[in-house]
Amino acid sequence: MTQLKKILAIEDSAEIQVLIEGTLDSHVVTQAMTLAAARKHLAAATFDLILLDIHMPDGDGLEFFEQALANKVVPVFFLTSRKDIDRKVKA
Repeated sequence: MTQLKKILAIEDSAEIQVLIEGTLDSHVVTQAMTLAAARKHLAAATFDLILLDIHMPDGDGLEFFEQALANKVVPVFFLTSRKDIDRKVKA
């Protein structure tokens, strides 16, 4: 039996959050609609994977990664619906 993974989905779009939960329904998905909420979740628990939107309403996902996640040993997948190639390459 596969062990459930704990995933933190940092995404401000409710529609995308629904898709993430539906796609990863065999795992435990914690949702954060803001970077502030993500910080609280990260302080309270550990995660096996983080999905991080680059453009959040309360800050920049790349800056959040550099400040809050750079010292954590956890895979991070960046999400974006933007067409800005430079930002995608930086991620």
